[in-house]
Amino acid sequence: MAQNNAIIQRYNQINAINAGRQNAQTESLKNAERMAQLRAAAAASGVDVNTGSEELVRRSQRELGQLGTENVYHNAEIEAYGYKVAGMNDEAQAGLYKAEASQAPIAGLLGAAGSILGGAKAFAGGIGGGGIGGAGTGVSNFMSGEDTQLTGDMLTG
Repeated sequence: MAQNNAIIQRYNQINAINAGRQNAQTESLKNAERMAQLRAAAAASGVDVNTGSEELVRRSQRELGQLGTENVYHNAEIEAYGYKVAGMNDEAQAGLYKAEASQAPIAGLLGAAGSILGGAKAFAGGIGGGGIGGAGTGVSNFMSGEDTQLTGDMLTG
């Protein structure tokens, strides 16, 4: 799952860059249109469009347009970088999942061994006293050398 997410993030990264290029191109065309409108408006009003303040206005507009186009593309690069980082995180998570899965058989064996040992301990505790309901009888009495002969009362409960 995490590996698939990483692949999707890579596609998102590529799509963000492609969309950024397209949006930057569109912005550039809009800027060219604004420049043409400025020039046509100045020429229609009888101003010399190649000298003086009109030339400075067009230069300023051209620089602002260039900056706008670069900002559009830069924003796409930031978005693509976010997808790249998310993809790297997903790849790292996929690696952790693989490592966890490779350790699962060992963890299962250790868990089973723990359960067996825990069961044996509970069984020994029940027989040897100190366990649930034990009052120091059974195995512990036998080990201490005390008399452990069964009587009729013991067998009938």
